Amino acid sequence: MLNLAVTLLIIALIAAVLGFGEDTPLFFRIGSAFVIAATLPLALGIAGDLYVATAKAAESTALGAGLGIGALVVLVTLWYALPLMLRGNSLSAKQLRAARPWTRPVNIALP
Repeated sequence: MLNLAVTLLIIALIAAVLGFGEDTPLFFRIGSAFVIAATLPLALGIAGDLYVATAKAAESTALGAGLGIGALVVLVTLWYALPLMLRGNSLSAKQLRAARPWTRPVNIALP
């Protein structure tokens, strides 16, 4: 929870200092980096909670550790590895425009 509050405060500070209230590309890059980075502590917290809850309920630290590590692997895969793999396989914006010429913007000169 503290991580989220700090992230939001840092984003607001950057917006106030660099953007003067405007949404600049730098603001979006920095904000996106903070949001992406915030999921790692979240995954660690969820895995740790699952470990503690399972170890207490089942009275087996091995089962708790296995489920906690499994949850961490699944979350990191879904939040980091899968988006990187999909990004590598996706077409760029230029390739999409070349493949679909009807989506190109049309410049109309008005008198």
